[in-house]
This record gives sequence, C-alpha cells and structure tokens, in this order.
Amino acid sequence: LLGRGLEALETLVLDVWRRTIGTEPADTSFVGQLQRRLPAVYALHPEFAEASASIGKHTFLSFDELVRRAGEIEAALHRPPTIFAHGDFNMDNVIFDEDAARVRFIDLHRSGPADYVQDLTVFMVSNFRLRVVDPVIRHRIHKVMSGTLAFGRRWARECGDPDFEPRVTLGLARSFATSSRFVMERRFSRQLFLRARYLLERLVEASDRDGGLSGFELPAEALSE
Repeated sequence: LLGRGLEALETLVLDVWRRTIGTEPADTSFVGQLQRRLPAVYALHPEFAEASASIGKHTFLSFDELVRRAGEIEAALHRPPTIFAHGDFNMDNVIFDEDAARVRFIDLHRSGPADYVQDLTVFMVSNFRLRVVDPVIRHRIHKVMSGTLAFGRRWARECGDPDFEPRVTLGLARSFATSSRFVMERRFSRQLFLRARYLLERLVEASDRDGGLSGFELPAEALSE
C-alpha cells in the first residue's frame, strides 16, 4: 500500500513539474528562511544558541556562524528553473485515495513557482519527525525519505541542475532546525537541531577544501534511523 501511494505521488509530482517548469531561475533562499525562524527556535530552546568554541586546534562554530557561512555558499549556487510547488509539502497535506489510486493535495494557499528542493525537503523532514519509535515503521519512514531523495536526484539530472546536492543539504538543514520550534520534548528537539548542525558543518567543511563543493554529496547518515 505504501509503495502504491509513493508511486502515485511521484507520478503526479513529476507530471506537475514537467508541465510547469519555467525559464526563470528559482529564488532559492533556504538560509534566509532559516535566519527568519531562528529567533523562534531560540525562544523555545535557548540552549541551542551556543557561542563558537575551541578545543586545542579544533574550532566549533556557533550555529549562527554556520548559517552565515552557509548563506555565502548558497549565494554562489546554481539556481534551477522554477516549477509549480505545493509550498507546504508536509505529509499531512498529502492524501492517498486507495480506491481510486490517486493522490490529492490539501492546504494549497502557499502554492506557486519555487525551487523544487523546497517541497522535497519539507516532505522528507515531515516524515522524519513523526513520533513513532517502532523499528519496523521507522525503517519504512527511512525508505520514504531515501526514495524521495532518489526521486529528487533523478529530476535534477532531467532538468540539468548541477547543485542539487548542496541545495538539498541546505533545505534539509533549514527544515530540521526550524521544526525544532514546534517540539517541546528536549531530546527529540535536540536531535532535529543537531542534524541541521551536522549538515551545515559538512557543507562548510567541503567548501573550505581544495576543489570546493565539486563532488559534494548529501551526507546519507543525516537521514539515518
């Protein structure tokens, strides 16, 4: 049943994207969205607003500094053509009609031309933050996220998007971090926030190496169960 639902979802989304792909570059602003929401995150979880620190030769940047560096990286990335996006592609807004084998969307008031990575990453993190601990179901959730990532990579190749990997990393970091402002439980909110931090650290580290982001790929362990 899950497989049929995902197949129907991918078929519909791909049809929409192919029909609506534009000629103008998308306004990719994952870092800007994150910066606007960080005050709300820190208001609920002030312990996340840690200063930069050093241990011997190792420096650990504050989250704010990581976000600033990520903004510099994002500004230099290729922007893909727009597609018509849902705008709030949370799994709660996707309904699978099993009898008709059709997917239906709700809560469409934010729909419009956008970067396709926005919808992909919101959908992936909305699955991750389901409060389910059963290992069988968690494995299913991981398969949904991995399948969504694979779908995004196929579309990136189809539309000639060379910077999908750093942008999907930024999109996931944005969604992981901002989701923590809705989670009161300390352990889970910290898990969300630390995944965002991990993604930004890997991206900044890669950009500082010789060759920059050439060959960079989303760290798969960030999506692990």
